[in-house]
Amino acid sequence: MYDSLFDITIKRVQSWSPDRDYPKEPDYSDDLWRFLSQRISNVTVTRDDKNDKKGLDLGIRQDSMYGTRSVGIELKRNFKYARGLKELVGQLETKGRHYDDIIILFIGETSNNMIVKTREWIRGKADPITGISSKHYKIIIKGSKIP
Repeated sequence: MYDSLFDITIKRVQSWSPDRDYPKEPDYSDDLWRFLSQRISNVTVTRDDKNDKKGLDLGIRQDSMYGTRSVGIELKRNFKYARGLKELVGQLETKGRHYDDIIILFIGETSNNMIVKTREWIRGKADPITGISSKHYKIIIKGSKIP
């Protein structure tokens, strides 16, 4: 069976372990960028410059004779507070439109409540008639859930 770019990216992100515990989120993003650049072939893996941010933290793009597919990855470290959810939703709404599918990667301590609220937001993106979203979303948790 043929795995889509989204499926391949999910598998690679799930198999990734950071080289060490980093003090800042961009360090995790750089580590993941290095990992994915070496482990997914025939793609372009991009990082967004935090000073001139136009997309999500990482972008995976694959060009083929059938067109271009892209997966955006938004990484959140120690995601515990409601203000973080507002920021995440804003990023996904504005910058996420550049990608066909999106992976949300939680690193470190993540509030279970914020995971639930993120899932609710994703469910709200589905078409009210078909129940299907035009984009695929996947939440991956690396770290610990806290109440």
